[in-house]
Amino acid sequence: MSDTDTAVLPSETDSIVLGAAENAARSHGLQLAAPAKDYLLSRSERTLDAIRVKGELKSKRAEIERNTAELIKYIVDSAKPGSIVTEITYGDLLAGMSLFCRLFPHSIPFCVKAE
Repeated sequence: MSDTDTAVLPSETDSIVLGAAENAARSHGLQLAAPAKDYLLSRSERTLDAIRVKGELKSKRAEIERNTAELIKYIVDSAKPGSIVTEITYGDLLAGMSLFCRLFPHSIPFCVKAE
């Protein structure tokens, strides 16, 4: 079955990003604050929708999950020691994503604009 044979709802695309981000945060003993989750979704929404409409979500899912986990790892590793104690905040994500996208401009779904 090809990607175009499977309907994927927008909420399912959201769960790909949030699931990967929450798993990555948990692996560092952290949680994502609600505003951070909202920012992740807003930052990735257009690109994920474009991927979904093209029928490429299934083939790009592993890359999206890997890039999301790498983003969270980058944010945690780049933070000042002790600045992230229990959760990754909106501010942590905003600052970290800006630098992450400078280093990895082709990272989907956060750094690449929807086509």
